[in-house]
Amino acid sequence: MNKHLEHIIKTMCMYANVDYDKLNVDDTFWFDTYSWLPETQDKFRNWLIEYMIENPQARKELMRVPTKNKKMVSRFVDMFILNYGFKCE
Repeated sequence: MNKHLEHIIKTMCMYANVDYDKLNVDDTFWFDTYSWLPETQDKFRNWLIEYMIENPQARKELMRVPTKNKKMVSRFVDMFILNYGFKCE
């Protein structure tokens, strides 16, 4: 796992009060094991948007088109959360 993806998942766990060390990312549906509140998801979303905008290397590693455009970064983040975010309570 690349360092930016690992940092993002660790931060996602921190927001959801999940112990990252107990997370089994080798399990296909590891993200379905935990849940968070919609407000928590929104806070994480805002953090991830800023993180991606401020980190060109993260954009390069994770985005197909590594643009700094906030609208495009927001779409990337929304897709990331849709695919890998925890369930909302």
